[in-house]
Amino acid sequence: MSILYFDQISPTGHKNYNQRIVDILEGKHELVLFTNSKDNLIANNKIISEKINYELNRNIKIKLIKNTIEFMKIWNKNSYSKGVFSSFEILSFSIINKFIKRKNNIFLIHHNTIDQLEKKSKLIVFKTFMNSYKHIVLSENIKEYLILKTGICANKIFVVPHPLINNINLYESNENIISALSNSNEEKFIEEFIKYLSSLKKRSLNDIVFFIKSKMNYKSNLKNVFIVNDYLKKEEYINIIQRSKYILLPFPSHYKYRISGVLLESIAMGKIVIASNTDTFKYYSNLYPGIIFTYSKMEDIMYIVNSNKSFQPEQYNLFIEDHGDKIILQRLEEAMGI
Repeated sequence: MSILYFDQISPTGHKNYNQRIVDILEGKHELVLFTNSKDNLIANNKIISEKINYELNRNIKIKLIKNTIEFMKIWNKNSYSKGVFSSFEILSFSIINKFIKRKNNIFLIHHNTIDQLEKKSKLIVFKTFMNSYKHIVLSENIKEYLILKTGICANKIFVVPHPLINNINLYESNENIISALSNSNEEKFIEEFIKYLSSLKKRSLNDIVFFIKSKMNYKSNLKNVFIVNDYLKKEEYINIIQRSKYILLPFPSHYKYRISGVLLESIAMGKIVIASNTDTFKYYSNLYPGIIFTYSKMEDIMYIVNSNKSFQPEQYNLFIEDHGDKIILQRLEEAMGI
């Protein structure tokens, strides 16, 4: 089967997702990639040659529209079996939608697009084309919400889990470190959390070291709280995650129906995750209660930590199996009717 694979938005950090999908599909199907050349996607240890000119205009609106027009031209002229949008933006996509042929053979993968449906204008536009295409979401709760929110036909939606990083290894840490290194951290929470930690008695912290990512230059009078403002190289980021016992994901309330890459990476490395009480984190916590915990208030975080939760191998193995390459390939091929 030939697949035209298009990353319309090409957001920062999306390279890993695209690379893992390429890893899973290569050798089984012919892939033609229309993605950001800077991603240097690799198959069989070779950089895949870009067959289409991907526009890198700094104006995001121009980039989105030009690239979608280019996709439409290539798709309409050729007989690719399936088309995949590994990311898409609702408004720019809708402009080109009416010119795209064989819509029923195109799959739209949802990352943060579903959270954007809270905006009435985007919801209205999405409804104009939603049943013409097939959709891939990353978990069952997201599928349920999409149906409830939009009224889309259920048989148009397929659940394909987010792939895990390559070379999965458990890293047991003897260091009492809690890291919160996601770029999606809620700044208001971080400010309040630092104040909260400062108000605790020293013995309550049990010599815990905190690494917290922030866009702001918050100051802390605690020697064991490190605010990370600078960009972390991948090696530095991985090193801190490996040394951590707990991973904290203090995401804002609007981060509802999308999957965090940090969540997946952390669990794959055998870490216990403490996440904000949003819909998808609650869903994952119910599925894997021994390795993912949610909090409603700051006191809950320290309660979980001081409870000294132990790592649950059974839950970990279930998580790895549910997000394994075999399952993802099976789900993708089922969706595509292979």
